[in-house]
Amino acid sequence: MPHNFGTGSKVGKVIDNIVEHMGRFGAVMTAVLMFLIFFDITLRFFINKPIAESFEYSRLLFAVIVVIVAAYVDKYDAHVRVEALITRFPLKPAEWLNLIMNCASLSLVGYLTYIFTLTTAEAFSRAEVSYSVLWLPIWPFKTLWCVGLGFLGIMLIRRIIRNITTIRS
Repeated sequence: MPHNFGTGSKVGKVIDNIVEHMGRFGAVMTAVLMFLIFFDITLRFFINKPIAESFEYSRLLFAVIVVIVAAYVDKYDAHVRVEALITRFPLKPAEWLNLIMNCASLSLVGYLTYIFTLTTAEAFSRAEVSYSVLWLPIWPFKTLWCVGLGFLGIMLIRRIIRNITTIRS
């Protein structure tokens, strides 16, 4: 039974395109974070006055960057993993092990997506703001976490489908 979720399908191409844009957005946010930190350090050094609330901006940006690029990293198989055990097995047992790990990862990511969706909805309904002088609304940052985790879940489902296809062949 063919699935309509792989990289060659229309849905797969749309997913890949969105994930590419998420990766680019993460790269831009990383550049913004680097500039913010550099500028903050420079002001601290020369005039002994840092940017107000730069730590809060850095914390929020870093949290968004980590989650928003997770699907991009998974797409290119660029994540860190320990291959010492898997490479010792023949192809099919190794795929079974990968399948088990991907299913466990998907259940964790699914749970986190669910929890963050609830906390995002609550932050939105309560108009939650940051604890700083800036009073930044928190829900946009939490929404980006939900989006990033959701697309990571989609990428894990694709990986599970590939595992099953390899096992069946």
